[in-house]
Amino acid sequence: MANPYFKRELDGAVYKWKYYDDDNPAGIWLDDVPSHAANHTDGTDDIQNATAAQKGLATAAQITKLDGIEASADVTDTPNVDGSVTRVIVVKCIADDTALETGDGLTHITIPIELNGMNLISVGAHVYTVSSSGAITIQLHNLTDGQDMLSTEITIDESEKDSKDAATPAVIDTGHDDVATGDELRIDVDGKGTDTCGLEIRMGFRTP
Repeated sequence: MANPYFKRELDGAVYKWKYYDDDNPAGIWLDDVPSHAANHTDGTDDIQNATAAQKGLATAAQITKLDGIEASADVTDTPNVDGSVTRVIVVKCIADDTALETGDGLTHITIPIELNGMNLISVGAHVYTVSSSGAITIQLHNLTDGQDMLSTEITIDESEKDSKDAATPAVIDTGHDDVATGDELRIDVDGKGTDTCGLEIRMGFRTP
């Protein structure tokens, strides 16, 4: 049978429509065609979620993402780029062979216009001679706002060079994570360890 078709035929004393195809050469009265499932939860007629590999229905998460895309947007639009790109500043606080000392204001940086309105989303620290005894702890302080930016300080553990392996990770205070053009950020060393030399601070910023 080349194409499925409908035909009006007499069923008893009443004319009805009948459907014919390759699977139903004798035809099916339209009254007998099973209706589409009212729901898809019993496993017999499930509609799959759409993915890159298969067709299906959009999930709630996919719809949320679509709702967040502005009209006529493209990947070069500034809001879309800024919302997905992390801008990182690395601050060389002291020379690699300079002994680390405690105190507020080891160095300061000023926020440039390119970071205006962004939030601090990641932090890290690195030294070049490890502490032989005791941990190194560092706070970031927004001097302009008069607020510490970390609720848990950056820690470099004894005998470690970098904070990435710290037993206690730094936690950013989301109530004081935003920066504006011209904000002065101060780097405070609250714990220097022993025989530690050098210090670099990493800060990642992203548009909320």
